[in-house]
This record gives sequence, C-alpha cells and structure tokens, in this order.
Amino acid sequence: FFSAAACNIAFNTLSQVSNGNASVIVKINDRPNCTKYPNLVDLTTGAFKTLGKISSGKITGTINPLGTVSKGYIKKTLPTDVFKTLGLSLDSN
Repeated sequence: FFSAAACNIAFNTLSQVSNGNASVIVKINDRPNCTKYPNLVDLTTGAFKTLGKISSGKITGTINPLGTVSKGYIKKTLPTDVFKTLGLSLDSN
C-alpha cells in the first residue's frame, strides 16, 4: 500500500505516479505544506524507493489521477474490484 500527500488532488483518489519507466499507484490521503510547496507530491518511503533512490531526495515525474475510492477501505488493502470499478485493468508488472 502506497500513499501520498498532494495539494490539488482530492483525498481518497488513486493516482499513478511515474518516473521514467517506473510507476506506482498511490492513494492521496494527506496534504503537504501547500503554501510553500504547491506542486509537490510527497510519497511514502516505499513508493519513493520504487521510483528512485532515496539518497536523491527528490525526483521529477508525473502524476495521473485515476479515480476516487470510498473512505470505507481497510487500511493497507483495497477491495479486489476497485480497479475494475474505476475502469482500469492491471497487468502483472
């Protein structure tokens, strides 16, 4: 389970964050300091490690909101049909 903080994306939105050929799907569940960092997406450590080296501190990438999930999810899991409900299909990668 990966989560992130972002200013311009609604809470409970699944979003694909990409850096080059690597990408992760995160759930927006927090806000960074939006006055100071309006374009920042603050990823969990696990999500960041998937996209780049922690030692770099920052990476430049893209974020693509996929759709909103209900607040009633069980933390660290998503219902098995959530991607189907959003009209998305996932491959084994």
